[in-house]
Amino acid sequence: MQGLNADIIKNLSKRLRKSWNDYFWQYGFCQSQIRWTREEKTNHVNDLLNYFDDTTELLSNFSTKDSYLEMLPEAISALQMMYIQQDLIDELLLVFKLSAKSNEHKSVVRDLRNELVGHPISRDREGLVSSVFITGQTKGVTLQYARYHRDNNYQSELVTYNWQDIFGLHQKYLEESFNLILTCAGKTLRKFRKKIIELQHNIQYAEFTKLVGLVGQIYSAYPKQSPLFEETSILNCYMLKNEHPRYEHAVGLYLEGLKDNLTETLGSIGEFLNEPKSSKDKNQKNTTVCADSSVQGEHSTIKISNYEFSKLRERNHPSGIDHSIRKFTYDKQILAELLNMKNNSPNSFEHLSSYEYLRTLFKDKKLIE
Repeated sequence: MQGLNADIIKNLSKRLRKSWNDYFWQYGFCQSQIRWTREEKTNHVNDLLNYFDDTTELLSNFSTKDSYLEMLPEAISALQMMYIQQDLIDELLLVFKLSAKSNEHKSVVRDLRNELVGHPISRDREGLVSSVFITGQTKGVTLQYARYHRDNNYQSELVTYNWQDIFGLHQKYLEESFNLILTCAGKTLRKFRKKIIELQHNIQYAEFTKLVGLVGQIYSAYPKQSPLFEETSILNCYMLKNEHPRYEHAVGLYLEGLKDNLTETLGSIGEFLNEPKSSKDKNQKNTTVCADSSVQGEHSTIKISNYEFSKLRERNHPSGIDHSIRKFTYDKQILAELLNMKNNSPNSFEHLSSYEYLRTLFKDKKLIE
């Protein structure tokens, strides 16, 4: 007989994991819709799903044995792993603010595990409540045990189950629970999509300082892409945008990157929800930079390699900023940015805005290989 249908359950688990990793773990708005405590901030949900997938694999490989002694460890381990999976599901339900409910699909398996594995001898203050013993008839597809219970005046009764029925109940419970959680996740993502559309509108119409605040609240993964995009840094650039092209360039990078990211996220949400793709084209990048490309003549062959450029932010690297300062003394525009980088701390908005502005200067002047 077949144990758990691993393909069905793992597909549901994979879908939930994707929603968690791509949205709930990344974005403040999604986190505001679920239980988001210091526990969730450790990303224990991913660990939980890993453990769930491992137990699913083991339960899918359940095999019946022809003898009681060979079947006994299979029976005990299967019931224990089903119990573990129920506990893992209960935790997932709580994370998504759903009640951990009990029904026949859950309670039968849970009661079996509690009686046969958890508490085969059960006592209270009045004495023995029950005792349970798995019988020698437990083999093949049959699970049988003898129960002596206070409610039955400790008269022996035989209880028999078919493993196919047990796995069927557990399979239904897992499918129902995952679908319930995924439905909840889908509702949150639809709300998130509306917020993203509002953000797209605000890019064009809202004051920049207000937009940055909204991004931090709703689309919190975006500022983490670069220290330059963190709220304090990008607002400093915005305040100085009329004083030097490097600051205007940084603001432009922030806005264009935000547009592209929002468009991409909208598309990925639609795919996750199995909705048709939008026919709208992505916004084309149009970063405006004032760059003087008139430097020619004897210095036009002096260029910077991609490797050298990548090392500009490393102060003590042989191919770092001091090397480039010596190399480009002839270009006042490039030299000014290199010196601004050197004179400011590596993660300051001054350092970062010059670095990004240099990237465009080198490209416009055709000085990067």
